[in-house]
Amino acid sequence: MAKQPKFYVVWKGRQTGVFTTWDDCKAQTNGFDGAVFKSFESHAMAEKAFNDSSYEYIGKNAHMSRNYQKKNCY
Repeated sequence: MAKQPKFYVVWKGRQTGVFTTWDDCKAQTNGFDGAVFKSFESHAMAEKAFNDSSYEYIGKNAHMSRNYQKKNCY
């Protein structure tokens, strides 16, 4: 069974946006002090998250349902 692609949102990094590979996400965040990023299972969800505040998706302030919360890219 093929692994489903992930989409990576970078809210704070060298360049912000939605990235389609971990390598692209890592290039924007690795070594960047205070980088904020997270992976998502769909491009639509990643786009929505990017246009919202990261606080809606990361940490104890997250307001998403547990079905959509995913592990940080760390």
